[in-house]
Amino acid sequence: AGHTVETLCADFHHLPLTSASVNTAVAAFCLYHSPHPEHVVAEIARCLVAAGQAILVTKSADSYQDIDHVIAMSGLDPEATSRPSLYTCFHSDVATEITGTALCVDQVVHQRHVFRFAGLDHLATYVVTSPKYQLPEHLAGNAAELADELRRRIPDEPVTATSTRSPGATTTTAAGPGSTRCPPRARSS
Repeated sequence: AGHTVETLCADFHHLPLTSASVNTAVAAFCLYHSPHPEHVVAEIARCLVAAGQAILVTKSADSYQDIDHVIAMSGLDPEATSRPSLYTCFHSDVATEITGTALCVDQVVHQRHVFRFAGLDHLATYVVTSPKYQLPEHLAGNAAELADELRRRIPDEPVTATSTRSPGATTTTAAGPGSTRCPPRARSS
């Protein structure tokens, strides 16, 4: 109660905010889209007040490998398993190191997440949204046609995929303007 919440949609490499003007920033499932997530973290740090917090959420580098195997096995994208992960630039194993270049890392939480796709219709709905897969042009963006083509090639069965995601992955505290070190952590009893 009494808190003002504002959302902002902008290029996270160049946030249209004044320095030291934000109490809390949330960047969920987006930093892996930047080729230089350390620049984004620095931009977030620039915007935070001295005791501000950022909550950065990402996934593991091996997320969705099970889907890669299904798509490769179908023959629609035989190279799906050899192509780099979408999460190569910023994933749960490197989030602390990258974040630590501009912010103090207070807490890291990892959770295993299981995705259960009921069948190929459900799976195709996800696959057409992913830039990782190089599908034939007539199937790209068309979940119904992709599901039909998958059914011609493989059994229509449930598909389970896993990811270690880090919700609230990296809660960070800005060290303050001009500060070169992190403040000591508060101890819990």
